[in-house]
Amino acid sequence: MFQVIFFSDLVNCRVITVDSFVDFLGDLINSASQTGIPQVRRDWFVYVFLHCLPWVGQELAEKNEEQLSAMLDIVESYLQSRNKEHVKILQVWMKSIHEQEEYLDCLWAQIVKLRSDKWKEKFITRHYVAFDGTFEPPPHTTSSIYPLPSVVFRFFDYADCPDDGPVLPGAHSIERFLVEEELRWILDQEKTNRKKCASRLLEYDKRTLVPINYVILEVIFSQLFHLPEAPTRLIFYGSLLIELCKTKSMPQVNKF
Repeated sequence: MFQVIFFSDLVNCRVITVDSFVDFLGDLINSASQTGIPQVRRDWFVYVFLHCLPWVGQELAEKNEEQLSAMLDIVESYLQSRNKEHVKILQVWMKSIHEQEEYLDCLWAQIVKLRSDKWKEKFITRHYVAFDGTFEPPPHTTSSIYPLPSVVFRFFDYADCPDDGPVLPGAHSIERFLVEEELRWILDQEKTNRKKCASRLLEYDKRTLVPINYVILEVIFSQLFHLPEAPTRLIFYGSLLIELCKTKSMPQVNKF
């Protein structure tokens, strides 16, 4: 996943040509269209394709709009036809004002909005380094393991956050996806050190653009409630929340 994002940014600095990267994305889409393979494999290829578009979507739209549109049409058709019986099983809330969306459906809506915004976002810091190579997805084997489908957990919307601070991006805003993804990376990288993890979360470099404490809580609880199991030990999340609450900057904590 991270390599594909890295390759996406290399297209922007002309290290990888647009045509070669479009061919690579086409291979991903074709792999997702194959029959006789698990849906989780097809879902993974579609997720990787959509995930890289915040980085490279504008460049592709400028240089190869026709092929990008064709791939997006294929993805839309796939998403409309895929089996989503797992959604109700994975939802945390039975009834909630915050919609519990299937993760690919939510990311698709975010990409559609990003496209309507002409692929402009304000969260990605772009670093360009040289790289060269030829890429294609490996063949599927019976031992291949893919991430399981999931539901996007929602705890807050903009009305829950203070009026005098930054506005929480909407559920279908690509900025919401990007900031949540970066916070999940921090949780994964620092899962053995609660103090360092809390410090990095609170010092997140885009913290002035979003109500960071609310987003941190939402991401932590999304992992706590993740089915069939949390990404790491539950005791880590409990100890991390204690560290965060010590700052008295988390929602409701400063009232006690």
